[in-house]
Amino acid sequence: MRAPPGYSWTSHSLRSGPASAARAIGAPLEQIRYYGGWARNSDVVLDYIDPTVRPSKEGRFFFGWLFNENQPPPSPDGTAVARVT
Repeated sequence: MRAPPGYSWTSHSLRSGPASAARAIGAPLEQIRYYGGWARNSDVVLDYIDPTVRPSKEGRFFFGWLFNENQPPPSPDGTAVARVT
């Protein structure tokens, strides 16, 4: 598989693709930052998100769990996942 003409894939593609797909289905930026390894209040994540990516069933398949109410949210300090009790 090759990148389309005029494009290339880099290591940033491994962060940009999932972040873009998750955001396309409406995942909260807080979740994308946490699971993508960005700092808690980082705006850099916005440089990785491609706004032209459209919602897809594949995106929902891979990232729909971000909307699971039973999924523990990130802890306030962003270092660990908080437990739901």
